[in-house]
Amino acid sequence: MINKKELWLLPILGVLAVSYYMLHKQNKKTDAGIVSRVLPPNDTEKLILNPVSHSLITITKKGTKVTYLPNRPVSVEVTKQGEVKFTSRPWGTELSPFAGFGYSGEAKMVLGAGVFYYHRLDLNVFASITKNAKFGFGAAVSYNVYSNTNLFVGVDVNHDPIGGVYFRF
Repeated sequence: MINKKELWLLPILGVLAVSYYMLHKQNKKTDAGIVSRVLPPNDTEKLILNPVSHSLITITKKGTKVTYLPNRPVSVEVTKQGEVKFTSRPWGTELSPFAGFGYSGEAKMVLGAGVFYYHRLDLNVFASITKNAKFGFGAAVSYNVYSNTNLFVGVDVNHDPIGGVYFRF
């Protein structure tokens, strides 16, 4: 409960909330203009990098092409002929920690790390715990569906299948 000495905070919080709302609304309009998929008449190509969905959108007069970009180093080159060329390793090792939720007969909290990747697929090792403090360890294969969100299926040391979702740090 707020006492009378702290009431002066309410108008300040109200002004901050309204200011944030108005600024956020303006930012969304600005971002929509930046990522517009309309090619300006004097341009031959437009590239839009979307870090949230790990994608590069290439817009030309011939059409639009969406390319998945991994959360690993990527180089983008534009050749003299105007072609866009991407270079990144399609597979390799990694150490990307994650936390998530799984289900294998009962709900489990899952902590682990991705250790190998191939494009959008990852091979993971994990530890899980249930609400009854039952621990388990295992391996899983996951697919990156959006930003740092992966769906996984795997098996634990008791040969029980497990599936779920995790989020990378």
